[in-house]
Amino acid sequence: MTTPGPSQPVDCTLGKLRSFVERSSLAVHLRHFSETSSVTDVERHFRVLMRGIKFWELDRMQPLFTGLCMLILIKECNADNQSYKRNGLMARFIEFVDCVPPMIGHQLIEKLLEDLAEHQVDSEANLLKLAVKLGDMGFRGRVLAVCLLWWVLGRRLPALEITMHRFREPGELAEAIRKQPPISPSVWLAPESEAPSETAKAHSESLRVMLEAMERLLDLLFCCDNADLLQAGYPDHFFTLEDSDSAFLSDWCIDLSKELPASMCGPRGKFGASLHSIIGMLMQVRQAKVQEVDPSMMVEATLNVSSD
Repeated sequence: MTTPGPSQPVDCTLGKLRSFVERSSLAVHLRHFSETSSVTDVERHFRVLMRGIKFWELDRMQPLFTGLCMLILIKECNADNQSYKRNGLMARFIEFVDCVPPMIGHQLIEKLLEDLAEHQVDSEANLLKLAVKLGDMGFRGRVLAVCLLWWVLGRRLPALEITMHRFREPGELAEAIRKQPPISPSVWLAPESEAPSETAKAHSESLRVMLEAMERLLDLLFCCDNADLLQAGYPDHFFTLEDSDSAFLSDWCIDLSKELPASMCGPRGKFGASLHSIIGMLMQVRQAKVQEVDPSMMVEATLNVSSD
């Protein structure tokens, strides 16, 4: 049994952000970013810089996107106020960059992942945090969030091969779990009388991140208004799930909950909220498909069966 890679968040610091800025095209625009700069100073520098980005090309926007993502990942004492300001900067960036065309979304996410990996802040937990923030920023941000979530899932599901950062049919998730599901908790869970090993902790955290990524992905695909993306040319099958796949994922979640201790699957348990949310959304998807059936067709089908 192999131990999964790190899922826990790895703190992003001002030093790491400064190192990235100094090696990117942002250096000429953020000359006042020094070792003595505070987070507030850096936010102000970014805000001033963004006044002139309206006509920037994508290659100049890319490092700005990474810089803003790293800024979001930096922890500060005044978390709520700082988070609000950083989210505002990212929302402004999203206004100026049309992320909807698949190749633009792919390029932004591909380079972001390379930059975060170079500075060792690309843990799944950090990517999940960025996906949550981006997912709340309208349909453009949703495109980037979905790409990040598929990447997180791809790192935890070997059968889900991600070669391009883009929307995918939700059925690919079910197929990946069918082919090679995560290691069963019965394999790595320690008896309740024993303290969990480091391997068990790693598997537990990996499963938590995977379930939360699934939950966020299904929410963005099935519970958000995606009319703008459909109008932009995104096909319907990116937002639909076959009944067989929906039933499989529901059964997998239910079976998983049976393998885990009850304390982990309750409303306050480590996996409870995500499991309940996923199962609930899958039920809603199936119910919505039933409601979309034309009643006259159902009557006709009933009559045909009766006549037989």
